[in-house]
Amino acid sequence: MSTKIKNDLPNIQIYPTDNFKILIDNLTHKMFEMCIDGETKISFEICESRYKNIKSNVAITNFYSANSKFTEFEYAVFDAITSERIAENEYTTASIICRHLGACHFVTPALQKAVIHSLDKLAAIRIEINMDGTKKFYDSPIGNFEFHGYLLPSESLSMSINGQPATLIHFLRKGPVFAIAEMKDQIISCPSYLMQAPVRTTPRTIAINHFLLRRILEIKGSAETSKTNKRVKPLRHTILFDSLYKACGLEDTSSIQKQHARQIAEIVLKFFVEKNFINNFSFDVGKNGKIRSIFINF
Repeated sequence: MSTKIKNDLPNIQIYPTDNFKILIDNLTHKMFEMCIDGETKISFEICESRYKNIKSNVAITNFYSANSKFTEFEYAVFDAITSERIAENEYTTASIICRHLGACHFVTPALQKAVIHSLDKLAAIRIEINMDGTKKFYDSPIGNFEFHGYLLPSESLSMSINGQPATLIHFLRKGPVFAIAEMKDQIISCPSYLMQAPVRTTPRTIAINHFLLRRILEIKGSAETSKTNKRVKPLRHTILFDSLYKACGLEDTSSIQKQHARQIAEIVLKFFVEKNFINNFSFDVGKNGKIRSIFINF
């Protein structure tokens, strides 16, 4: 690498941030549900009860290959990026994202490749938002605004640093999903170590860890919100395995793979108990002997 390029590069963080941020707003949910379901385009309206004069008309289009479905792994990568962006880390690397997702001791080339592939998928989602009533948030005489852009505005540079391949990633802006979730105060924070369950770090185990962490945080968050807002009903403390299979790309896999996913889920949940994130948990078994869901006790 030339001296000029070295001098032009920004200071890159050495360690991931200590906090993991998860977006729980309706826009983020609908976007990832659409992508996980394999849909290429959806349109919907978001009405905010907290700010009654605000509504958003949203259109989301996925321009990525229809043969490559999204899973919870992409959701985890996006939340890792959000976590770094909130910590004001505008520049990061694929390795840092891997470490943020639980690969603390060793980042495999396969996992780095999976993260870079996910970044390409996330960058192919185009979002159009028409929001009314924005004068509350923007010091402007206009009463609405339209946004047309992509979920993940970013650039990447592959290079060799000290003889080792590296991918430098520059996140140009927050992006609309992040900005709206932040505006609505619908970003939940937790310690990063909760993504470090003692399992082999692969896209599938990361997806399972993230799914369980996200659902538990959503259940906890709904319970807290319901205390101050009587119109909000707390979520049930039950997580369906069918939802986990679908989110993690295991819906159409063999019974052996689903059994392995349940084993990984049990390890993750025991880790959560050890870290005092939950008190305990139990599996609900149906009359046919099939494990159907997880009950979480706080």
